[in-house]
Amino acid sequence: MKKNTLYGMLLMAGLLVVACTKNDTDEFPMPGGDFVEIPDVNFEKELLAQGIDSDGILNHKIVRSDAEKVTKLSLYNANINSLSGIEGFTNLKRLYANGNNLQTVDVSHNIHLDSISLISNDLTKIDGLSNAKELVWLSLSWNLFTEFTLDNENVKNFLMDHNQLVSLEIANAPKLESAVLNLNEIPSLDFSNSPLLKVLNFSANKVTTIDLNQNVNLEYIYCSSNLLTAFDLSTLPNLIDVRIDRNPTLTCIKIAPGQQIPTLKLSSYQQANVVCD
Repeated sequence: MKKNTLYGMLLMAGLLVVACTKNDTDEFPMPGGDFVEIPDVNFEKELLAQGIDSDGILNHKIVRSDAEKVTKLSLYNANINSLSGIEGFTNLKRLYANGNNLQTVDVSHNIHLDSISLISNDLTKIDGLSNAKELVWLSLSWNLFTEFTLDNENVKNFLMDHNQLVSLEIANAPKLESAVLNLNEIPSLDFSNSPLLKVLNFSANKVTTIDLNQNVNLEYIYCSSNLLTAFDLSTLPNLIDVRIDRNPTLTCIKIAPGQQIPTLKLSSYQQANVVCD
């Protein structure tokens, strides 16, 4: 009788341990387990509203398998402060989070991204871009960047206007076709490693010199309101539209003999000539 009572007590204790362990695990999932933590309430609200967070509960987490199914996230004007948890969306291809309050973003684990648009945030930093081997579209306009390095060999379209850039390096972007950089404070630019560039807009900066001899595919150049002292278009045979007015220290723009540029906008004190002293 005593033996049976002892067995019964051990069995009950075992069941209690299992029950407690199960409840603890459900409430506090281990990192890398079945859940992805979503600390930002407004981020999770968007996931719930879009039917991505399948448990239907605002609980700062999402089932990992739900996150892994997502290939596109549209998070417009949602008052989101943090995209922490985005690392769980490992199959994400398109990320659109315009008009939020983001200061930093880390996309190191989102290696399948082909499009990123983070317009109108408070960004000063974005990590992990070089890991996105399929990235072709990157828009970071209307943010607070002061420096940036574009180091992604697949990006074709790069938009970073209306920031506070004083330093921009195009370190490794051989497939770049368009760059929109107007309304910053950039003093110098180098696109010598981007020979496919067709569209370049850096109006309203502080650029003094730029060498475009390696960018023979250029068709559109907008560089009004800078501090250029010399500008050579003579090696660019495909030009369609050039706007170079309002550069107060630039009076002569060099062109090749017989070179025709359908649209060439100059200030009254400027002229295009085959010889510039």
